[in-house]
Amino acid sequence: MNKNTKILIGFLILIVIGLVGVLAYVLGGKSATIQNSSTVQYTPAPTDYQTPDALPSASPIPKTNETVLAGGVLSFPKYSLVIPEGWQSQREQGENSDKLTLTKTGFTITISEGAFGGSGCTYPGDAPQEMAQAFTSFVEITNPNGFVFRRSSTGTGSGWTVCQKGSEGSFGGPTNFGHISITAPSSPDTAIVTEIDSILASIRKQ
Repeated sequence: MNKNTKILIGFLILIVIGLVGVLAYVLGGKSATIQNSSTVQYTPAPTDYQTPDALPSASPIPKTNETVLAGGVLSFPKYSLVIPEGWQSQREQGENSDKLTLTKTGFTITISEGAFGGSGCTYPGDAPQEMAQAFTSFVEITNPNGFVFRRSSTGTGSGWTVCQKGSEGSFGGPTNFGHISITAPSSPDTAIVTEIDSILASIRKQ
């Protein structure tokens, strides 16, 4: 082996050693980077969440009233009245009769038109009248359409008869719209009694 060959071999060995050193350095750096990156915890940037506007409160659904039509037989006129929510109505019609029945939880209002006679209504302090029905108490209801009713009680039982004020100032029945009677439970709900008075106040000719 001549001198030039030895020099070449030595030079190649130095190159190989240098390449191994560079490769070891590069690989070691990557390993360290990988190892370090595995220990880094990711903290997401805070996000501003806006509280949504409060939903608008639901408006209460108003109670609905119903207009009922009835009457119109013989000399009696057709009429309408308004019943609050929760009341049921039933109408029975004949050739010379018309009967409207309104009901709610033990209460019944009956308005009947037909061929029947009339009678007077008297109250404490009134002079006795022949063929008149005597009542011990009443609630007076002024109808906006020009009628004055009295929801009248005899003091016995649970219920009332409705009398109407005549042109001469006395009260009697039937009313302009027929005989009106009301039955009620033994312990009437005052709220429903108030509704009954509102129904009487709503009656009007058609």
